[in-house]
Amino acid sequence: MLKAITYPEMNMVENTTISVDRMIPGQFSSSECSDILEYAPIGIFISTPEGRFLSANHAMAEMYGYESAEDIVNAVNDISTQIYLDAENRKRLFEVLASQGSIIGYESEHKRKDGASFWTSESVHAVRDPDGAIRRVQGFVTNISARKAAEQAARDSEDHFKVMYLNAPTPYQSLDANGDFIEVNQTFLEVLGYRRDELIGHKFTKILTPEGADHFAAAFPLFKARGEVRNVEFELIKKDGATIFASFCGRIQRDERGLFQRTLCTFQDISLTRRIEKTMRAAAECAAILSRSDDVACRLEMVVEVLQKVTGHSRTYIFQNEEVPEAGLCMSQIHEACGPGVFPPRENPELQRLSYQDQAPSLFETIMNKQPFTRIVGE
Repeated sequence: MLKAITYPEMNMVENTTISVDRMIPGQFSSSECSDILEYAPIGIFISTPEGRFLSANHAMAEMYGYESAEDIVNAVNDISTQIYLDAENRKRLFEVLASQGSIIGYESEHKRKDGASFWTSESVHAVRDPDGAIRRVQGFVTNISARKAAEQAARDSEDHFKVMYLNAPTPYQSLDANGDFIEVNQTFLEVLGYRRDELIGHKFTKILTPEGADHFAAAFPLFKARGEVRNVEFELIKKDGATIFASFCGRIQRDERGLFQRTLCTFQDISLTRRIEKTMRAAAECAAILSRSDDVACRLEMVVEVLQKVTGHSRTYIFQNEEVPEAGLCMSQIHEACGPGVFPPRENPELQRLSYQDQAPSLFETIMNKQPFTRIVGE
């Protein structure tokens, strides 16, 4: 039996002992069960609703800084103020017991005899009299301070991680299990031109091309299963309709049970890299075309079509230089490639025999010095 203190004035002598034969019938002797309860590694107690311990085991006394089970039973006459750091927590515990009769894993802060606080988890059962009133409370207590400290450390680490990414110069986003935005940083918004309320709660596919949306639908489940992605590319649609190529890296944040919580991803704008690669491929293709031995005009026609595709311009021209006695060096359009839906006016008279000195003196100087020339002009 658990060690018990009797209170004759409360007329509770017969109610302060536990018959372990009734608790664990047929497996252990009474003395064996008593030893198990007395020296169990968790706190075990019986208390009154008024706030006194009727019995406690050795682990219970040690957890709260008392010398023995008798010591904690004799010394504590108000559990609400001497055991609970906040008396309201015991009040809430009894509200649950009154309605449900028992509770498992009730967490609150308790305090030791010296006043030091620690976190506990209680599993408690109410014993009622024939009228249904709670006569006593039987319970188990575990010190969970180490677990609480680990959880707080994880939260602190997560908060630090979150602050770091929200203020990072790299675009950052977080998605839920359905692929909806739950967080983006300011850099993400600035790069794509959206407001925060235009993204949070919306699907990630909102900013993807149709091809990208199909790719995401296939890739996202794999990302959640594997927990990490590196250099996954998507073409993103900015608010103004322009697109950029982005390379994503990220990982999955999981809870203590290993269940999905959110994605943590950043991306890098690789549009310039892709344009350079595209230009280099076009240059190689043009070089291969020009090295062929068939008709020059045919080759130039093929080259201008390659240049139009790589630049994406509505019109791309090839001009031929010629000396005109009255105007000097002039340029005339000889080939043209147009984008989809643009009708190519061949041999446009406005693009024939354009004098460099009159129309483009800076270009004339560049050509005379045999230097490359690049300039963007308006319509």
